[in-house]
Amino acid sequence: MPCAKRPLNWHEIQAVLSMVINESEASFAMDYRNKKLRDDIREICGSLVQKLGNRIMFCHSTAKLHIIGTQGLNMKLIECDLTTTCLRYLSSQCFQRGLDEDRLKNFTQQGYYAFQDYALAKWGHHLEAVIKAGPHELGHNVDYLSQALFQFVSVYHDELSIPVDAEERTLRAREDCREFVGYAFHKHLVAVWAHFSHQQLAHFKERNKLSLPSLRSSLKQTRGILETVGTQNEIHELYGDFLFKCDRLTCDYFYEGFETKEGRDNHLRRHDRPYHCPKPGCSVVAFGFSTNKDRDKHIRQYHPEETSGSTFIQLPRELVEDARFACPDCGQTFTRKANRDAHVRSHYGERPFVCDVCPNKAFTRSNDLRRHVRDIHSRKRG
Repeated sequence: MPCAKRPLNWHEIQAVLSMVINESEASFAMDYRNKKLRDDIREICGSLVQKLGNRIMFCHSTAKLHIIGTQGLNMKLIECDLTTTCLRYLSSQCFQRGLDEDRLKNFTQQGYYAFQDYALAKWGHHLEAVIKAGPHELGHNVDYLSQALFQFVSVYHDELSIPVDAEERTLRAREDCREFVGYAFHKHLVAVWAHFSHQQLAHFKERNKLSLPSLRSSLKQTRGILETVGTQNEIHELYGDFLFKCDRLTCDYFYEGFETKEGRDNHLRRHDRPYHCPKPGCSVVAFGFSTNKDRDKHIRQYHPEETSGSTFIQLPRELVEDARFACPDCGQTFTRKANRDAHVRSHYGERPFVCDVCPNKAFTRSNDLRRHVRDIHSRKRG
């Protein structure tokens, strides 16, 4: 949980704990019977965590720091372990090309795809964390990373190439991975990182797609099966209740999902808005904008560095001087501590303000919760 790139769902935690990876044979299996947790997460972690819908979250960012400090966690080792797990998992037999429907259903019913939403969306972000941290202090985990990269490249070699005109991206990838020069897996690391980082700089629509066609096809097949067999109780025990999901990687509903197909389809129509934020990795707006004017307003408000010429907004000097509350993660400054704290929570997916009427709705800011209650529930009562 401390290194997760978004809040994990309970069934995802159970899936990770139930994975059995044979390092020597590069094989993978799920063993829910012997390895999954029998107690509720709140009984195990007490008041340090909270459960919002399916999401398991630290009750506060300080709880995360407390766990890291008191348990003496080595974040580099955890990031390396998560990277290795994701790469091994996505290279395993359940994602092989050409699987017939019977094998896919068999894997589905055994819970093999309970971790796919997270691994598909976040494997590259964990790899990025490992690259930034460097190989120091990783010890024998470097060997596991090497094996995982070799297996991943072996499976997806034909799909990892990037356009010839993007050679600069490969050169940049070599520079990013310079601390790993001399390791046997350096070539594989550069190839995988060049592919992922190139995709992250692509157009908004491309960033929202899985970059590897085989995995994109696999996801479509497995989700189709889950939607079909979702009436079975054991499926909900393995995958949760929200089986109808958005296909956009950067959208929360890629993993949150909906209980019905109608709910998911209504949600997808919101993604058809034609104007999107040009800022790579923007986490403020998951959907596009109906008009170019709305998009430009968003850019001026959240990404003023992207504006130029007459559209550039010069902040008053007193506001610049008063913006003394800095985000410890990205350095962005705010004039109000409450706004800074809400921004910090957005980095970790924390939404502590929960609606009493619909508990699956939670917000990073109290104002957003009040607006939700006013616009949705107060209107219904009226």
